[in-house]
Amino acid sequence: MAFNGTYYLKVGNYEIPLKYMALDSYTTSPNQRQDLDSGRDADGYMHRNVLPHTATKVEFETPPLLVADFRALINGIYSNFTNSLEKKCTVRYYDDETDTYKQGTFYMPGTVSFKVYNRDLYNSFRLAFIEY
Repeated sequence: MAFNGTYYLKVGNYEIPLKYMALDSYTTSPNQRQDLDSGRDADGYMHRNVLPHTATKVEFETPPLLVADFRALINGIYSNFTNSLEKKCTVRYYDDETDTYKQGTFYMPGTVSFKVYNRDLYNSFRLAFIEY
């Protein structure tokens, strides 16, 4: 299924509206291979032990948001955490590599920095989700 035109990213049941994503900011690093104890031998040859599970990272920048839009976005995401301490959630995302939607278990890194411009407006900020 190709991009449906409605959303790139869905956290739990919350489809993040496209208006909350700055143009050209949606970025995926899909299907990242993971190694366990890979390394080079004494002759310099690489011996990889590639694991079957891949991990994806998706991220985007917001445009400047009015306080009401900021609250709607943050509340929509946070209310869909399956573990609020870990900021763990189920994410359905558009994978550009395969032109399909995929779903996995992700966490939102705890390093989000919100930039308040004034009482009525938040400057743009980055949100990311990293697959377990």
